[in-house]
Amino acid sequence: MTIYPLDTVFDFSSEDGHPPSKIVGVDHYQCEAEDGSHQTWASYTLVPTNPEDQKGDYERWYLIDMPPPFEMTVCHLIEPFEFRDDFEKALNISGKVSVSSDGNAELGTGTGQLDCYVDKSAQPPTIYAKEVFDGGEPLYFRVVPLKIAPNVK
Repeated sequence: MTIYPLDTVFDFSSEDGHPPSKIVGVDHYQCEAEDGSHQTWASYTLVPTNPEDQKGDYERWYLIDMPPPFEMTVCHLIEPFEFRDDFEKALNISGKVSVSSDGNAELGTGTGQLDCYVDKSAQPPTIYAKEVFDGGEPLYFRVVPLKIAPNVK
């Protein structure tokens, strides 16, 4: 897995429809997964390169380069009532996590618990995640794979 540095720009396909965006923060995840494996991945905090696109969902947004089979995914913060844990638990990406950050990554660092559930009936499959860092409030996410990997500049 390639870890992209700060200031890298991603250009997205028209099918995915996201604005070209620059990495302003990187969260480095280490996970002692519930299936017994050790996983690593990176979560990128992005800001559109065009200031006119820096609003709504794209004021700051998140791309995660997850372990297979998920790969590059878009991460959306959701409200607790939108979280779903009635799907199959993804044991290879659920477990105790340790997160360190570079740049202006804002969601969380330290250690905590990550629980992920996969809705395989959705197209594309959707991950619902709950992340709780030691001493913090739960964060809830909906994670959807990109249709086409972005071009990197």
